[in-house]
Amino acid sequence: IIDETIQRLLNEQKNRCQFCGIPIPPFHVHHAIYTRDKRFAKWLDMPENLVLVCPTCHADHGKLSNLFMRCCVWSWKIDHNYDMKKWHENIPMFIKDNFIYIDKEERNAY
Repeated sequence: IIDETIQRLLNEQKNRCQFCGIPIPPFHVHHAIYTRDKRFAKWLDMPENLVLVCPTCHADHGKLSNLFMRCCVWSWKIDHNYDMKKWHENIPMFIKDNFIYIDKEERNAY
């Protein structure tokens, strides 16, 4: 993941963890979709699929990786003018998530 992507995410997230909101660094890069299959790294390492999180939130990886949280990440990205439909359509994976937009109020309640 290139430094420009990290800097873009830091700026968009206002140097805060995407999930708990505490100031970062230190931070971890979290993939909304992740696979060990490196053939897909080109697409999954794009800013559309990444958020920065604090080490504590990243330690609870199971919670961050459920469908609701992935949809929260993608909804946040849509709110920040990412073309998530185009990104999702271009991923050459056989199995893709069914994306559901989650409004800001519901994301904040979680």
